[in-house]
Parts: sequence; C-alpha cells; structure tokens
Amino acid sequence: MSKLFFLTGVDGVAKVNLEATVVNPVSAGDIAMIGGATAGLLDVTVPAADVRCWGVKPARQGAWDSIQPGDVGLIYTASKKFGYWATVLDKVDDPLTATSLWGTDASDGAAWSLMFFLEVTAFSAPVDLAGVQTALGHGTGWFPQGFGFASEAAQSSFAQGFGALDEAVLSLDSGAVAPGGPVPIAGGVVPVMEQPFDFAGQKLITLSGASSASNPEVVGDTLNKHRTTLLALAKAAQAKNYDPVEPKKPAPNYDIKWNDGTHVWIAEVKGITAQNETTQLRLALGELLEFLHRQKTLNLKYGINVPFKGAIVTSDVPSVADRWRDVCTAYGIVLVCGTSASELNLAGL
Repeated sequence: MSKLFFLTGVDGVAKVNLEATVVNPVSAGDIAMIGGATAGLLDVTVPAADVRCWGVKPARQGAWDSIQPGDVGLIYTASKKFGYWATVLDKVDDPLTATSLWGTDASDGAAWSLMFFLEVTAFSAPVDLAGVQTALGHGTGWFPQGFGFASEAAQSSFAQGFGALDEAVLSLDSGAVAPGGPVPIAGGVVPVMEQPFDFAGQKLITLSGASSASNPEVVGDTLNKHRTTLLALAKAAQAKNYDPVEPKKPAPNYDIKWNDGTHVWIAEVKGITAQNETTQLRLALGELLEFLHRQKTLNLKYGINVPFKGAIVTSDVPSVADRWRDVCTAYGIVLVCGTSASELNLAGL
C-alpha cells in the first residue's frame, strides 16, 4: 500500500535545495555528465525531460529504506502552506550525483546520497496547514518537520472515503479537506483527466543502470518490449482516428485509453518473456481491475456517463494463452497477445 510522506523546505539550505531540484527540474544533461548511478534511471523509471529529486543523509537510512515507488508526498514550502505534492518514481544511493547537486552538510560533511525521484504537481493555490491538519486528524499544534511519514492512523484518516492517496491529495486542491468528503467541481467544470498520447516518449533504451524499483517492467529487455507494444497499440488507434490518450491526475495511471465510438477502452500493456509472463499477467490483471474501479468512481463523482471496457495487451503470446484469456474473460477483460494488426483488432480496434 502506498504511504503518505512529507518534505519541508521552508528556510535555509533545505529551501534552496527544494527550489533547485523539486520545485524546478534538474538538467538531464548535467546528470549524465556527473556519471553517477542516477544516469541509469533516465528514461527508464525517471523521465529525462523532468528530473525532480530529493535526498537524505545515510543517517536516515531507515526512512529511505521505507520509501517506495508509488508513495505520495505533501511538500511544505512556506510558513503554514503546502505548495506541491509528489509521487515517488524510483530511488538510488548515489553520493556522486547528490554531492554535485546539493554539496555536503556543513556540520558533518555527509552528502544527501540516499536519493529518490519524484513526479511533482503544483497545487492550483497553496494549501493551508489547517486543512491538512484536519484531513489528517491532527490538532492545531502539528506541522511537518524535515522528511518523514504520516502515522498509520493519520494516513487512514486522510485517505478515508477515497480510492487512492492521490485522490485524497487532490481533494485538498479543490477545498474538500474533511476526511472522506466529496470532491467539488470548481466552477462546475469537470477536471481534465487525460492528455494526448506521447508518441515521442516511447523511446527504446539501453539499460545501463540498476533501478531499485521492484518492478519487472525495468528488468532486461522487458521495458523495450513494453514500449514497442504500447507504441504499436497507439498507432493502431490513431490509424482508426480513435485519438489515443494517456492519463492526467486524478485519473488512474493506465497505459493508454481510446474511444472507438461505442466504448472507451482502458488498456494495460505488458512486455513479457518466458521467465516473467506469469508475474506480468497477474500484475496486469490486478492493476487493470484497480484502474477500471477508480475510473468508474471518478466518473460517478463527476457525472460522466460513458461505457468503458478494459484490455490487457502483451508483447508476446504467453505459453498458456487460452488459460489467461479464460481468466480475463471471467472479469470482463479482453486479452490481446502480440502486436499484429489482427491481434490488435481483438481489443476493439
């Protein structure tokens, strides 16, 4: 389960570093020139076009061990205000890059070498501390300090009534700070929850670095299989004028979506090999069912009445494809194996 954490950069060195590498992106060119372990994450788990990162000293090893991809953070940027929120993408122990970005601590000479990488989103207006205190179930004396996690009780209070932590965070942006409260539609406008599919972003890469994320998508050539298959799917949708899109928060993090005129399709794409096909297909089914549930919840919340279906698209044909098709069919999911045009037609294209 994702965890809620806090970062603070209100004054001093922390404020300077937060502005330099969280509020603003770091140059991928600079990171590549440094030559540390971080360079191996670029365009694998961390988009090279938008590198945002934070770090802690080795003395905070326990906290760094706890933070994982998918965790969600609130960023405290000014007195009694939260200006941004973030989702963790990956992490790495990289003293070389950390020292280049932030220097070393004046008190003990230690670098913030235990780094983690973030997808950062600005709130439309800074969120008052009082609203976060209420959502967490804290009193008025509480405020975040440094880098740390919400208690289990506070996170439970914060997320109550929402499908995921990021949905609870977005409720702060719209003013619904009461735990479990509905998300109002600002000015009666439904939020934009999708954006055009990024064809240029599906670049094939050479995996030269080691990612610490426990994600089979970044092992061996599986990532390239994923991107090749996703790009073929997007091009097939585009060829039929279905205008493929990708998610924008608060939408769930599906791979691709399109409208064929009858249904809206949400698809999860997996690169598979003989060694990982079972793990990948189980992961795909669980992820897609969660995405469909969260999308249905959002549609109900915002009064969006469109029929939608789910598809799992794999790079190759699994060894027991018929069994997996039966499993998917039982849950109303279409399984598409391979990237040929005839196979893609099975997904409503």
